[in-house]
Amino acid sequence: MKLENTIEIKASMAHIWAVTCDIENWPQWTPTISAVKKCEREQTAVGSKALVKQPGIKETEWTITVLNEPECFAWTASILGMPSVATHEIFEKEGKTYNRLSFEITGRLARLIGPILRPQLQKALATENKGLKAFCETQ
Repeated sequence: MKLENTIEIKASMAHIWAVTCDIENWPQWTPTISAVKKCEREQTAVGSKALVKQPGIKETEWTITVLNEPECFAWTASILGMPSVATHEIFEKEGKTYNRLSFEITGRLARLIGPILRPQLQKALATENKGLKAFCETQ
């Protein structure tokens, strides 16, 4: 099951990218993340890991799998035993800047409980994107 949410943000791609890659500060702008702690102190890079705490979910280790500055950031984790991929894409279209968030879960369990989780996950993507927009447009 894959879900997406796209929003226009009145900020430069570079600014949105900087906020997106500053993962430890995500709790400042989105209520969908309670805490993020990098497992390594080095710069964010492919293979880097972070512990992410979200409301109602136990702390989860995410591993960065894609980092294409300033356009795409993706990471993977196992949530409730389901392989999960979260992707953040920044792009321009017709002179406007957009952020697209996607979340994909796979596996047998995803097929079973995905339809039940769909509304909650779609709401979380929209909430995160609205928080990013508000933060980027005021900073």
